[in-house]
Amino acid sequence: MESVGQYIFILIYGLFWVGLGLLVRKYPETISGINSMPKEKRDKLNLPKIGRFVSVWIYISAAVIFLSMLIRGDELRGQVLVCGPIFLIMLCWAYLIKYKSTRFSKEE
Repeated sequence: MESVGQYIFILIYGLFWVGLGLLVRKYPETISGINSMPKEKRDKLNLPKIGRFVSVWIYISAAVIFLSMLIRGDELRGQVLVCGPIFLIMLCWAYLIKYKSTRFSKEE
């Protein structure tokens, strides 16, 4: 049975992801893996470009969360709320790993 509380939770959860996207865009050096990288390697990366790229994927995850309100079944909706963002962030992470030294390096 669908309740107003579920929709409020989904809205808050989606807004959390939107806020996370805004923070990643503004502070890309906080992305896991980049913050622990040696300064010499980090200086070779275009951090604003990485921040924009990751924030777009986080916004897409938020859109999936908001669109999950259209799903009728509670169990399926819960699976989309959990697995959807995780899958999208894993795709983003894999792309960053593969193209970090080429697409996201600073132009010389």
